[in-house]
Amino acid sequence: MKRFSVGQRWVNEDATWGRFLAEVIDIADEDRRGTVVITDGHGNVLDTFSGTAAAFQTSDEWHLIEPVCMIGLYSRLVKARLSGNSRRSGGELPRLL
Repeated sequence: MKRFSVGQRWVNEDATWGRFLAEVIDIADEDRRGTVVITDGHGNVLDTFSGTAAAFQTSDEWHLIEPVCMIGLYSRLVKARLSGNSRRSGGELPRLL
């Protein structure tokens, strides 16, 4: 994958420093360039990366967090409705994640 998409999330697990998260907040050049905000495990902004998706990915330190499959969410919602559990007391939809 050599392209970014807004909202794409990455993780870096470091044995010494802990877990870092990165999220793409802006894209350009047909999704080949972007701005990525890097945070610690507590959500504190530590750094930003601006550059190509290829450069970000070649570091081998960052791993893409798989996006949630919307088809899977839809099928779970349909199953919940068919089973009669589409509403809880209080009128909430069932939690899908």
